[in-house]
Amino acid sequence: MTSRKFLVVVDDVGSTKNLEVFATTCFKDTKSHWKSKVLVICRNWQILEDRVNEDGKVDMTLFNEE
Repeated sequence: MTSRKFLVVVDDVGSTKNLEVFATTCFKDTKSHWKSKVLVICRNWQILEDRVNEDGKVDMTLFNEE
């Protein structure tokens, strides 16, 4: 079995439950996905703070209409 790398983008995670379902469904076998990257976009830091350290956090600013 060959190892593959994935880039997974999850946009607008709205609850801790949604994040748990995603994590348990997609990454049951963590050894096969250790080279993969996951980008989770969330408006509420509290949903992610137990799973992501401060080094992995990037605060974004909204674009203005100009």
